[in-house]
Amino acid sequence: EVWEQMRFIVDYCDEEVGWMALVETIDETTFKVYKIMVPEQVVHATETDIDGQAMTDLGLELLREGHDTSHMIAWYHSHVNMGVTPSSQDEYQVEEFLETCPVFIRGIMNKKGQSKVDVYYRDHGIAFNCVETRIWYEFEEDPLLGLQELIDKRVIEDDWMGYRGNYNIYTNNYTR
Repeated sequence: EVWEQMRFIVDYCDEEVGWMALVETIDETTFKVYKIMVPEQVVHATETDIDGQAMTDLGLELLREGHDTSHMIAWYHSHVNMGVTPSSQDEYQVEEFLETCPVFIRGIMNKKGQSKVDVYYRDHGIAFNCVETRIWYEFEEDPLLGLQELIDKRVIEDDWMGYRGNYNIYTNNYTR
């Protein structure tokens, strides 16, 4: 759900836009983004400005809803149609967040479907760039269970395939 919301924000907005995220720490290197919030902001083609009052209002809103604001350790934003390489402003913004967050996540996305996520560990002086991200599905059972066996059983690799022409199974048209 969160991934779909982030993709919608990027695709919907024609200017750079930012949003904050609540993150569950699974272990030292695994994090789950479980809620995003779009604060009030002024946006431009290449910049978004979220002031201190907007962040305060966002924190108060989260508290009223019963959320733990200490989980707000991620900031994502869109680069619209530009690449996802951070700008100097993006780097400065992370430094500000690290003043109060010992672990911080920055994500940059664009309309081309590209994304870049970096994780910063302030107390260790370490930043991991371009970390692997995945969409987290909460399934009752593993959706991949038995799939490998099924593929191994039903998908047969052929070392040589002769010319068979082009047969369209949808229209029953055979062409050479």
